[in-house]
Amino acid sequence: MNEDGEARGHVTFRKTVRIFLTLVLLALFSPAWSLRAAQTDNLSREDQEELIKEILGHVEKIYPFPEIARTMALGVTDSLRAGKYTRYTDPAEFAQQLSADLEALSNDAHMGLTYDPPRAAEMRALEEKGLENPYAASTLEAERWNNFGFKELRILEGNVGYLDLRTFFAVKYAGETAVAAMGYFANCNALIIDLRRNGGGWDDMVTFLASYFFDTDAGIVFGIGMSTRDSTFYPSTTSAYVPGTLLADIPLYILVSGGTASGAEAFASIMKNTRENATLVGERTAGAENPLETVIIRDTYILWVPGWKKIFSRAKSGWEGVGVEPDIEVPADSALDVAHWKALALLMERGADQGQTQRYQWAMDGVKARSGLMTIGKELREVYAGQYGNRTVYLEGDELYYRYKDRPKRKMLAISREYFLVEGYDWFRVRFFKENGGLAGFEEVRADGSVVRCRRE
Repeated sequence: MNEDGEARGHVTFRKTVRIFLTLVLLALFSPAWSLRAAQTDNLSREDQEELIKEILGHVEKIYPFPEIARTMALGVTDSLRAGKYTRYTDPAEFAQQLSADLEALSNDAHMGLTYDPPRAAEMRALEEKGLENPYAASTLEAERWNNFGFKELRILEGNVGYLDLRTFFAVKYAGETAVAAMGYFANCNALIIDLRRNGGGWDDMVTFLASYFFDTDAGIVFGIGMSTRDSTFYPSTTSAYVPGTLLADIPLYILVSGGTASGAEAFASIMKNTRENATLVGERTAGAENPLETVIIRDTYILWVPGWKKIFSRAKSGWEGVGVEPDIEVPADSALDVAHWKALALLMERGADQGQTQRYQWAMDGVKARSGLMTIGKELREVYAGQYGNRTVYLEGDELYYRYKDRPKRKMLAISREYFLVEGYDWFRVRFFKENGGLAGFEEVRADGSVVRCRRE
């Protein structure tokens, strides 16, 4: 055993923790680090030299690519000798600059250092108690306030589920919330998972949520990694037990962007490479692949360093530095409308009965209208404005509005030149009709197929 109690040359296979987080996300977990730093003594040149020596020792031992580790060590050492860090006597500023240099030298978004004495001390105490995941425990209260990343759950038109997921928090703490969220979508015909603002998280939640989309008794191994810190092996696999209803047969759409990073990229990559009816929609992801280890330095600094080698992966290629490519590339802001439309079109193609086909078409018309793809000229808008019994169509600026009696006005969104959605009314649409070559009125077309005619006065 070495001085730290770690076995040399000994390979074990045990339960461990892999963290997939970007340094941007880590900064959000420590919002007061700069204020805390002001309360401490400044760093001397000797302090900086000792800290850098200790930090680089961990980097060279843990980082999975030795050549890149040496590049970081040489680059930081040259900067130290050149006096680059002498101006950064504030511990927080020193950590911020050293973190930026480590990331730049490695071209690895997971590489970094934070100065956070309260959290570092708390994590050290939790480690000494034998807790496997001290970082998760130290951020538990903040994440509970964010509902563990499960930001929004709703059912879109056509019975398509929508989940806005902002992080993959550790299953030990967020498991019940995850089960409740997945249960909400048990009756959906398709599901959209929005990862456009998800910066990563814990691998156990990545694989736990992924398990809902596979129906197999044998289990699926997505990948195997080996820790360079203690030679343990970690298999990323489907869970043996998945509470609730599996969603293995429904179409799955995953929204991605340049803000999709780390664990969110892992989830997207798993689905892209393993599940046939999964489709990624949006923009190429951030490109932060390598799982993290955390090292507490002097109970005041937290070093974040990739510490896993990939032994096996079902993915055709990794995404470090290049990102995960979407199947349908569109601007991130348009990804939800495109995914919703694609889901509805696929459900129609699958041979739904006439009633289902009508409902899917109704939903597709709504998506088309809200996307703003259809516009009509001002001349036609002026023709439509007028009184239709106890209904009124107004033209205000460039927009048409519908009003029933004295109720609030609602904006009309074009599905076609004659057919409109009325915001706030999902159960009917407005379709203008002509007689003898001129506008005669409009029909309120109901979702159940009935029609109410409203003639123009």
